[in-house]
Amino acid sequence: MWLPCLIWAGSEGRLKAGLCCLGWLCLLTSTLSWAAPPERQVLSQQPWYYQWGDVSAASVHTDNQNWQSLTFPANPPDRNGEAFLWLKTTLPTHHFQEPVIYITSVDLTIAAYLDGQKIYQFGEVTADSAPQFIGWPWHEIPLPPDAAGKTLTLKIFSDYTEIGLWGDIWLTERSDLHLHLIRDGFDELLIAGFLLLLGITALIFAFMRRENGGFFYLGCFALVTAGNLLGESQLLQLIASAPLLKVYLAAMCYFLTPVFIAMLLSHWCQRSDQWAFRTLALIHVLFLSIALGLSLSGLVNLSIFYPAFDLLFIVTCILMTGLALHHYRQYKFEQRMVMLAFFIYAAFLFADMLIAHGFTPWVDFPLALGALLFALIVSMVSLSHFKQLQTALERMNNDLESHVMARTAELQGYVDREMERSQQLLRINEFSLRLEQLIGKMQQCNEVQTATRLVCEGIHEVFKPWVFRAQPVGTLSRSERPQGRHHRIVVIDDLQGHKVPHLIISNDERLTQDQESAQVISGFMNRVTERLGITLSSIRLRENLQKMSFEDALTGLKNRRYLDDALPREYQLAQRYQQPLSVMMCDIDFFKNFNDTFGHEAGDMALRSVATQMLEHFRETDIPCRYGGEEFVVLMPGASAQAAYNRARDLLLKIAARKISYQGRDLAALTLSIGIACWRGVGDLPEDLLLQADKTLYRAKMAGRNCIEMAVFPPSESDH
Repeated sequence: MWLPCLIWAGSEGRLKAGLCCLGWLCLLTSTLSWAAPPERQVLSQQPWYYQWGDVSAASVHTDNQNWQSLTFPANPPDRNGEAFLWLKTTLPTHHFQEPVIYITSVDLTIAAYLDGQKIYQFGEVTADSAPQFIGWPWHEIPLPPDAAGKTLTLKIFSDYTEIGLWGDIWLTERSDLHLHLIRDGFDELLIAGFLLLLGITALIFAFMRRENGGFFYLGCFALVTAGNLLGESQLLQLIASAPLLKVYLAAMCYFLTPVFIAMLLSHWCQRSDQWAFRTLALIHVLFLSIALGLSLSGLVNLSIFYPAFDLLFIVTCILMTGLALHHYRQYKFEQRMVMLAFFIYAAFLFADMLIAHGFTPWVDFPLALGALLFALIVSMVSLSHFKQLQTALERMNNDLESHVMARTAELQGYVDREMERSQQLLRINEFSLRLEQLIGKMQQCNEVQTATRLVCEGIHEVFKPWVFRAQPVGTLSRSERPQGRHHRIVVIDDLQGHKVPHLIISNDERLTQDQESAQVISGFMNRVTERLGITLSSIRLRENLQKMSFEDALTGLKNRRYLDDALPREYQLAQRYQQPLSVMMCDIDFFKNFNDTFGHEAGDMALRSVATQMLEHFRETDIPCRYGGEEFVVLMPGASAQAAYNRARDLLLKIAARKISYQGRDLAALTLSIGIACWRGVGDLPEDLLLQADKTLYRAKMAGRNCIEMAVFPPSESDH
């Protein structure tokens, strides 16, 4: 390790210590490039098109004339103060199972559409919703597996100097992207942790030797550098997404960087130049106060201050470099090394500014390398002054290594959980497709009972290889119903809108040991039960509506609407197969007098009594209907004139023989007048068979009631 090398170096061997530090720098730098990018397709190389303006998504997706080509999806020409930009491209062919689009950053907010359907949004992107700056995170836009060949359209808002996409734009596998971010961001987090440790150590040294203020500024510089790295770390977003908080952390640390550089150089320079360095530090403190105050109050977006700060920082670095070089020969070796580290880090920052503002092509610039170089030189200076703290520093180094190992194990565990979660999501997607197929079959059912049987028979096919079963609640007693988190109850709505338990879906095994995967599965099962409940409720509603529309509410017989629908159908069947068809029309005799004498409730009871006897009397193929008031019509397919007459006669006898009791007293007996129109199945079927039955009913009433009249078509002497 490099720590013993520094400790070994005495005052005469400081150059050797510096060389040792640089050797360790090269070794660590090589680790920054080991994370190869994942298998991907670079979308920035695709043809892109743009148009300006805050227009609606519907008009943009139908407009094929106002688009202009663009080499890279950022900062198109002719902006003219526009804050809203539309970009589009066609997604290439790919073989990814869970495809996502990865974008390093966007200036500033974005909404994504795939063939006109919104699939992703970060922040507000319309003028009506007052869009605000909410951070510069990397973006992961999920895509369906069949996204190849579809049009990806992006709407972007930015009141910043830059607008559009920034950095890498990839189409890749989601799990591969996460693994790449973990590997790529690990070095930055390691360096940030190392800087935090060094910063705290330097502050401890400063408090131990209060006369030496240089270590205080060194410690502060290390801490703000670590904060800047943490604020810009992509891996932290994968662990906990808080883009605006990260931006404020990075901005505060970034804006404080020149403050501590100036104060550190003022500690080492000649007294005559100290006021100049402190004045520069004060200017940056005022800038930080104004930027944070206005942005936190919501008056100005924080992003607006970055260009102004970068310009101010460049001017400050030039002035500080000139002042430092003026007395460079008077500095000690350690001071020169620290100043050299600052100059190198400033060069790294300057290069990063050029890339950030688009003055040079995008590359993944290793800004952490400059921070690492600074950290190593600070370590060299610190250890050369405090050799007596060797034991403490070795302990701190061991703690750092233990922390790295623990963090590595934690990140590896996260990768394992992510892989398991990816497999669970693939399996759940397959289950979802099977579930939709089952629901499609259910929606073809006209009765809840049929749909329920379909679920019970097909639920195990949906969840293969998992073992699930479904049982109707009505078939189980309360003690037999399974309980626990491995069971779900499907509820449906009854006619009163109440939730009624209908099905129990259960499994007897724990499907995963991972808590996060278990939550994903639990959420999916909740969606399954809700989906089945909604489908069964809609079938129940359709079944009830159909039943209510064709059934008389008072008597339970089919109503006139059903008769109007059934009569033409029976006409066609009788005509096609040349089978007899009889239509019987019945009327309760003197029903008005019955109502006036005994009341309408007794009359309703009498109607129900007649309807009940008709349902018991006629065949299953006969169709008794309530025609209106006290009139009834019976369709008798296949019934000859004689058979129809015999059924009518037996019905008269049954009605007249039954005594009607209401509220404990016997009421007058009821009688019927019946008219029958019969087609014998020969010749043409009269279209007015129901009218003929009505006419024969009228003749029965004129003949004294409680009798039967018939009309047979075509007429025959044998039919009387």
